[in-house]
Amino acid sequence: MAHLRSLRYRLEELALRTLVTSLRPLSLDKSSDLGAGLMRRIGPHLGKPSRVALDNLERVFSREEARRLLPEVWANLGRVAFEYPHLRRLAFDHDRIQIEGRENFERIKSQGKGCVFVAAHLGNWELFPDIMDRLGGHILLIYRAPNNPYVRDLVQEIRPETGVTY
Repeated sequence: MAHLRSLRYRLEELALRTLVTSLRPLSLDKSSDLGAGLMRRIGPHLGKPSRVALDNLERVFSREEARRLLPEVWANLGRVAFEYPHLRRLAFDHDRIQIEGRENFERIKSQGKGCVFVAAHLGNWELFPDIMDRLGGHILLIYRAPNNPYVRDLVQEIRPETGVTY
């Protein structure tokens, strides 16, 4: 059984590496829009992952609103995934990134205090560590790594190099 899992992990990594390589020639916007369009159409039909997403949305929104939002949740995930090949460029394209509430961060930083940020998966969550690094925030990022160690390593390879500890 472990042999089959290892084979599956290698095939997943190969598929992801192929996707990343094939998206690099596209512009960031085209790549992002392609991911959003594909996942907006495919995501809601992906069985259990889509049911879990819908159940979570229904904890906050009416059933009707949750059903309306579900394709957009999948579109956001598609954007994030298809932006991976462009992360380094995106992270340092300051014209694309809006920082709201910066004054709150600056106030905490000036007091020499630590704090905890809890971030939702809105927009491209991969940019948060880079933005914090740019603002001079010394952070330790806690997240759940992918089960697949080869995919985990590929994601780490793609992420921009900053002073962030993962």
